[in-house]
Amino acid sequence: MGWCNVPKGQCRRLACLNTSAIYLCAGDQGDVSRTCREVSNIASAIRGSCCGARTVQTSGSSVRDGGWSVWAGYGNCNEPDDKPPTDYPYPGGSPNGLCSDEVPPSD
Repeated sequence: MGWCNVPKGQCRRLACLNTSAIYLCAGDQGDVSRTCREVSNIASAIRGSCCGARTVQTSGSSVRDGGWSVWAGYGNCNEPDDKPPTDYPYPGGSPNGLCSDEVPPSD
């Protein structure tokens, strides 16, 4: 999968589909270079811990030792990939709105 890199104090959107995205952010302690697999695994853990497996909307972040973080949630794929997730005006105070345990209607 390769390496995902972010300069000190910045975020990068690494993946985006429709209105969902994964970001890697570096704190003020220095540049961050992590395997993309590790970032993907952390994003999956965020998704799994947000309200369980039945979420309608999922968003969250995980701050790691060293001050870097992974964010999963809303993303505008038309914006530059260096626009941080905190720049979006989140409804309900989180990237994809309030976490919900509602089960989506079946077809």
